[in-house]
Amino acid sequence: MSTKYQFAGPIFRHFPKEEYALDFSIRGKIRVSTLKVCREYEDHEQGDSGEGTLHYSHDPVTSHDPNWQEVARRLGMKIGAFDKGSITGCEKHTVIPNAYVLCLSYIQFDEELCGKFGKHCVQIKDLLFFGNLVYDALVEKFGGVSGRSAKVRYRDRAYRNLEQEPKEIAFIKPEHPFAKQVEYRMVFWCDPGHVYE
Repeated sequence: MSTKYQFAGPIFRHFPKEEYALDFSIRGKIRVSTLKVCREYEDHEQGDSGEGTLHYSHDPVTSHDPNWQEVARRLGMKIGAFDKGSITGCEKHTVIPNAYVLCLSYIQFDEELCGKFGKHCVQIKDLLFFGNLVYDALVEKFGGVSGRSAKVRYRDRAYRNLEQEPKEIAFIKPEHPFAKQVEYRMVFWCDPGHVYE
């Protein structure tokens, strides 16, 4: 599993029930969620209906614009160097269909966040070791798995024209109301055809 940020820990995971915290910390039972489940939470601070999505839009553009090919690339179009014309209705919505996700935090939550996520907190001292354990368990259970872990970046999921293109949309969330969670996450993709549960 690749890790973008060289951060060893500690990191924290909060649970609504003590038994879940004990399963996680002592019994080695780790429950991972999915992006789809995160999109369906009713509480908008626990869930996020836009999880793993990105929206790009651009003003109408013609082949006379020096950025014509870059705009086309961002919209998922292939345009040759000598193609002429215009692009209107310039929008692209990208969605990661699903993936396993494990959400952690750089901080122990305050009373407000504990009320949403649970007051039972487990500290993970060695993030790299822990991440490899989770990855190895998923590979053993499902076979072909790729994983990525990184700090969540808090920014708008929509970008326009030639604004900097966001990378790794599984790690992007809006600043409000999520930034106070100071999230670090692990995301795992299985081979095509896998049914995420």
